[in-house]
Amino acid sequence: MSRYFLHGFGWMVMLLLFGCQSDVPVKDQLVDFREPTNRDFKKQLEFIRQALEKYPEKAELYYQKALINFEIEKYNQALRDIDDALELDTRPEKYTFFKGKVLYQKGALQEALKELHKVENTEFDDFELYQFIGVIYHQLGKEDQALTYLQKANNFVPGLPNVLYALGAIYLKKKEKEKARKFLFEAIKSEPTYTEAYIQLIQYYQEELLPQKALEVADTAVRLCKQDAFLYSSVGKTLSLLNKPDSAKYWFDKAVKLEEGLWEASENLAEYHRKRKNYLLAEGYLKSAVEKNTDLSAPCFKLGFLYEYYLRDLKKAQEMYGMALKRDLENEEYQTAINRIERKIRFSASEARNRARQSAFRSAIRDTVQLLPTPLRTIEIDEE
Repeated sequence: MSRYFLHGFGWMVMLLLFGCQSDVPVKDQLVDFREPTNRDFKKQLEFIRQALEKYPEKAELYYQKALINFEIEKYNQALRDIDDALELDTRPEKYTFFKGKVLYQKGALQEALKELHKVENTEFDDFELYQFIGVIYHQLGKEDQALTYLQKANNFVPGLPNVLYALGAIYLKKKEKEKARKFLFEAIKSEPTYTEAYIQLIQYYQEELLPQKALEVADTAVRLCKQDAFLYSSVGKTLSLLNKPDSAKYWFDKAVKLEEGLWEASENLAEYHRKRKNYLLAEGYLKSAVEKNTDLSAPCFKLGFLYEYYLRDLKKAQEMYGMALKRDLENEEYQTAINRIERKIRFSASEARNRARQSAFRSAIRDTVQLLPTPLRTIEIDEE
């Protein structure tokens, strides 16, 4: 997402303090999205602190303080600052919009959506409002609402890479693949190093069973984009579809080096080593995925399967299946696996008891035979 900041920060604040000391509200304006020219945030915050000592009722000062704290990723403080601004002046819609943006960055999607909708249908009319609302709906899985707002954003300012990418991702999820391809290509044309757009386009060709086309896109992405674990994993998956397991392993390895436990890459590496009977290596990749992906159930299940059928550790298999079910309570396959492993454990315990009884019986016979006179020691013991 683009960043907020105001160029000529010191000049603006001076105007605010000395040219706008009346009760007339400071003119609302959107902060520029470009990178700031002055990044000495510590001095800027100190300047505002001193200004607030003289003018504690100036809402705009709290707003500018919130902008700086947002820029340096102190989102909790930015939220407190913007709330202070809103307590002093609820009229500027930009304050409410900015609060929605801060909440979004904190991951409070529903709260962010509530604030952003307050600004809708007011004089505050800007493409990023629609973009934010659309992206949030997309992340909440409400694709129809997301499309409505993202299309508004695209109509407002056509050709924005983030909006084009989001539209492509949504259409791909909705299986409207030609529309997805169109928007993803437009996003890449607008921003040739847009890694996420390349990844979605690779996925498009994978789903269309066109791995060679996917590989062509991947080749361009690897040359133009920065290192990215998800991109490398997509390359690995493409090479797997082309039946090139060793080449695929190379890219999956690069992916997990950048992001340990990345599930798609870890799963494929575990499968690669399992097929080659390198079970301990497979275990290592799956254990890492379990630890790093605490919201995913599949790594637990896959590790449980490896323990059950290849490493022959029923207790660990039971533990992993149980963890998978805790992460996905409605998965019937996981419950079936737990029932199966519990039967195996009970049978194994029963077999162990039988073997123990047989061993004790044979030992008793041996002891008895040893007590007989030597000529009578002709009893044969069945070792079966």
